[in-house]
Amino acid sequence: MQENYVDMNKSALPFTWLNDIVDADDVVRLDNDLILFDHTAIRSVPDYPFKPEYVVGIVCTGGDMRMSVNLKPYHAIAPCVLVSHTFQTLQFNSFSDDFQGFFSIMAPRFAGDLFQNSQDTLPVYLSVYENSLIPITRAASASMRTIYSLILQALKTTDNPFRAKVVKHLINAAFYGAGYHFHQIEIKTKNKKEALVDDFLNLLRTNFREHRDTAFYADKMCLTVKYLSKVLKENSRKSASDWIEEFVMNEAKALLKSTKMTVQQISDELNFPSQSFFGKYFKRQTGVSPKEYRK
Repeated sequence: MQENYVDMNKSALPFTWLNDIVDADDVVRLDNDLILFDHTAIRSVPDYPFKPEYVVGIVCTGGDMRMSVNLKPYHAIAPCVLVSHTFQTLQFNSFSDDFQGFFSIMAPRFAGDLFQNSQDTLPVYLSVYENSLIPITRAASASMRTIYSLILQALKTTDNPFRAKVVKHLINAAFYGAGYHFHQIEIKTKNKKEALVDDFLNLLRTNFREHRDTAFYADKMCLTVKYLSKVLKENSRKSASDWIEEFVMNEAKALLKSTKMTVQQISDELNFPSQSFFGKYFKRQTGVSPKEYRK
């Protein structure tokens, strides 16, 4: 049996797919740096948020899928590319019956080495970071499928001493080939209230571990609590407290499922006054204790 992709002493596998597919015949890997597989290898979908330590890339070539990245929902309709970076919170919701696609799981060190000497990758990187879902053309999708097949062939040529270099050059080719489409993402012009919602959510992503008080965010945005709550309810269908609870709970669930942190450590990480307080907060939201949820 091959070695698990993630050090089990440090954390859980990035998601349950890897438990099912890590030894499958149609899964190809480059040591612990890169794992490639297509939709035929998927036997289960985790229904909880998780925080992989790796860069996850999905090229959807047929059908559609629904998922969220850092609580931002995405409906990926083929053809498209979806990318999440290390330690972003992911949650898969559904795959259509006709879904087709291929997946890559890349260690951050390996991903960093790919572009460390390039000066022109930052704009593309920022585009992908801000827009995890990138629609592409059918032609681009076909090109990525071709490059994916070439990478698979290179990985299977285990006696080639230059195998890793060949793979890196092919990944670079895919990245730059899709770069044009990354830059063509249309940014919808938002009205003032929609922009306020985005500003609140960006502020929340940075501060929810330390601050669960709506007044903190209203003060940071130079707004009254009443006005902020009204704008959020009208434009996102959720109140500020709803959003705060959702961020805290998704983080708690992800830490419980994706790490070996103790409940006390997670309570401290999320700035709860005590483990007991955290446990009551968690159970009020989910109906089960943190330990029961982890099991």
